[in-house]
Amino acid sequence: MKTLAAICIVKNEEKHIKCALNSVKGLANEIIVVDSGSTDNTLNIAKQFTDKIYTNSWPGYGPQKNFAVSKTNCDFVLQIDADEEVTPDLAKEIKSILSQPKFDYYWLGIVTEFIGRPLKHLSGNNLRLFNRSAAQWDDKKIHEQVIKKENGYPVKYSSVDSGKLSSKLLHHSHYQTLTDYKKRQEKYTSADAEEMLKTGKDRIGKDVKVQSKNIFSVWFFLYERALKQFIKKLFLHKGLLDGWQGWLWCFLSAQYEYKMCKKYLKLKNNNAK
Repeated sequence: MKTLAAICIVKNEEKHIKCALNSVKGLANEIIVVDSGSTDNTLNIAKQFTDKIYTNSWPGYGPQKNFAVSKTNCDFVLQIDADEEVTPDLAKEIKSILSQPKFDYYWLGIVTEFIGRPLKHLSGNNLRLFNRSAAQWDDKKIHEQVIKKENGYPVKYSSVDSGKLSSKLLHHSHYQTLTDYKKRQEKYTSADAEEMLKTGKDRIGKDVKVQSKNIFSVWFFLYERALKQFIKKLFLHKGLLDGWQGWLWCFLSAQYEYKMCKKYLKLKNNNAK
């Protein structure tokens, strides 16, 4: 049986962290919590589940998760956010995998709750379970990816050397009201825009191509991406089957693309002055 470390990076998560850590208590050999400056009761709650609690100034998502991994010698790592929950079925499936792993990388389906409804059709897939000796996160501050240590390449969902778990990870999320979502949307679109300006690539790794002085190019950049996102989420990902919350999520996902691109253009224009 391979050993497992569950890692959780946190800041001011007193409302959620108990559920998250409790869900991995009987699954993980170690629970690693890395805090970046909580001022609430987060750390006191975490101490009920583990003594492996570390403080590290916020360097971005990728570096912070790698810092957490550096604190364990377990064979496999399971990354869980403070507002997520490993269900009993998922825990059972992970235990089965650890008894005789076939892969170094495993993708988990994630079901997000949005304004009281689990978006089962809009569930995403994320690489959350991997062999510590085979992978790590890249150094992106946002939208970090798991990369192979042997060559630095991201692990693709379609890759034949990774497994897919059938049980889902529950994301209770901060998105229980539209106001909650809007606050986080503003934060993340700003971070995305800054990263786009810095790297010249968008959050899925494609080159950013827009001519700031060409009205048609700017219009296409802003609206084409948003429209594609809405159609993809609504039809390809079947968001239309997740009730009015699903339709709203699809619209907000499109709005996210628009705001991110608009902020990028503003940053680019300010830098050109």
